[in-house]
Amino acid sequence: STTVTLSCYRTLFHSSEMFHERPKALCMQMCPQSEIRFRKRNGLVHILETDTALTRTGQLRAICAGGGNQRRLAGREGNPLKMVKQYSRSAAGKEKLSPTELRPFGVLMDTVAYLLRVVSEYDSREAWPDVYEFVSDRLRAIRQDMIVENLDAEKSILLLESMIPFYAEAEYRCEMTRCPTYDRKLHATQLEECFCRWRQFVDFTEPKNERIMASYLMHNADKRWVLVQLIAWKEHFCKNNYTFIQDVILSLRMNNFVRFFRLISQQEDSILR
Repeated sequence: STTVTLSCYRTLFHSSEMFHERPKALCMQMCPQSEIRFRKRNGLVHILETDTALTRTGQLRAICAGGGNQRRLAGREGNPLKMVKQYSRSAAGKEKLSPTELRPFGVLMDTVAYLLRVVSEYDSREAWPDVYEFVSDRLRAIRQDMIVENLDAEKSILLLESMIPFYAEAEYRCEMTRCPTYDRKLHATQLEECFCRWRQFVDFTEPKNERIMASYLMHNADKRWVLVQLIAWKEHFCKNNYTFIQDVILSLRMNNFVRFFRLISQQEDSILR
């Protein structure tokens, strides 16, 4: 499809080559027991994985002050019920993952829901750097399990559509607050990966999520094919939303920023809000 960029193809190709068969997933917790033991033993527990994280935001930041290493050392005695599997890079020659290290779809969905609750609970500017660092890494680990397990289109779409809004909103928040734990390039790569995988599956699932489809189109507003894709998806948008998205994209493409901001400000019930 012309709507999938070269980088998307590269990402999807490499991930498909990692595993040749669908492994079993037997870990019924957010974090495998083997990882819990390892991270506790090595002081690698994040502050949000401890009972300390339930205290006030000010106390959370006081403990977290001093950088990532201190944040982890402070949380050495983690609560297993709050610990979430950490992202780790795949190494060449690494032995096949144990089924006890992989979380089935139901656990992955519950973990996404838990992480989004963390975002809602700690919504202050002071706590945001720690929340962003924690949630973005753990969502990345969820996608890793999803890829390894080769989940079907319906399950993959549900996971991706649950996490895409976080990445879209976090980008704006991190840029506006100059978040110290935010890496612009890494964040852009992760959002692009989410959209690439979502695009791979969306044509094979129903019903369509209008908000995610609109976000995908806006994310790719500078691409030549975006209006062609909008037309192809026309039946999935109500008339008002279709017209709104079309006008916004055209305004951006023509560098008519006055019209762009006027459209956004006038659309109080915008699908993108």
